[in-house]
Amino acid sequence: MQNGGALINSYKLFKDGGSLDSSFTLVAIFDADKIAPATFTLSASNPQHNLVSGERYRFFTIATNDIGDSDRSEEVYYTVTILP
Repeated sequence: MQNGGALINSYKLFKDGGSLDSSFTLVAIFDADKIAPATFTLSASNPQHNLVSGERYRFFTIATNDIGDSDRSEEVYYTVTILP
């Protein structure tokens, strides 16, 4: 999708349900003015993020601007680890 030169307003972060569940849900929307791309912070202690230590998740992002939503990014895999 072409952005028509419009600036990115926000990033939507999606994750699967764990154990490589095939369904994705919106976890958070980050204001593009307040974060640098690729620096999303999630917390296992935040119930909205619904992360479980030792579980492997897939994530992808969508950028949004005044033209609309971008295509989804490539998926990234991450295993949650809570340090003692």
